[in-house]
Amino acid sequence: MRGIRVYVPPELRRNVLAELHSTHFGGTRLKSLARGYVWWERIDKDIEELIRNCAACQVTRADPAKVPLHCWETPKGPFDRVHVDFAGPFIGTYFIVFVDAYSKWPEVKILRDITTSTTIHACREFFAAYGIPAVLVSDHGVQFTSAEFQHFLKKKWILPQDGRTAELCNILLSYRKTIHPATGKSPSMMLFNRHIRSRLDLVVPNAAVVEEKAEVAVRSLPEGARVAARDFLSKDKWKYGHVAEKLGKLHYNIKLDDGRLWNRPAARSRSEPAVWTS
Repeated sequence: MRGIRVYVPPELRRNVLAELHSTHFGGTRLKSLARGYVWWERIDKDIEELIRNCAACQVTRADPAKVPLHCWETPKGPFDRVHVDFAGPFIGTYFIVFVDAYSKWPEVKILRDITTSTTIHACREFFAAYGIPAVLVSDHGVQFTSAEFQHFLKKKWILPQDGRTAELCNILLSYRKTIHPATGKSPSMMLFNRHIRSRLDLVVPNAAVVEEKAEVAVRSLPEGARVAARDFLSKDKWKYGHVAEKLGKLHYNIKLDDGRLWNRPAARSRSEPAVWTS
């Protein structure tokens, strides 16, 4: 005995927990009920783990606290970071919108379609005018996640397709960043009061890298951690699995118990169990 409570040996704890949890009360009530009868070290932790992995309890559980806004830091200069997205269709056409995060300068191009090839063509022209951004931010549209576009980014927009347009953009970019004998400055310095970035700038260490630092503490979980992922498309509120891969500061790939792979951001509170929301 421990006071008025019975000490339960390890081999019997699972049975006692099952009896306590037979009515599926919440964690607070379950702990209160247990304290009147039994005790063992870490009993509260075992109760929390039991509820966390109970599908019936998770159906009625409140949503975890929302992740706080993870704001981008102010870039170091113009066109260090560029955000890109599509708009439309509107009257049979689409738009690709570029916004410089530093100056908020917008650039909009009218497109006949939003295929990967057309997207690359628009980006090539934009880079030729304003330089290659250190960071290009987009959503997860198929145009931006395709192997063709990723190859385009890795090669810094030099692709064999559409050779004449690519060569023209190369010439314009080089001309705009080269010192002109009449002015003693490059056209980009005369117009923008800055040098636009090209592939040559990548030779200089850290010249094309913008380091983003989180302004708030970001929760991190190790690979293999047991988690629950919120499912808004079915009657079952939560799906269970393990952390398969950390994708960034906030997002993870979760391997569900049924084999599916979901991308989810982390819950905010460290006191919360391993819960993820879509």
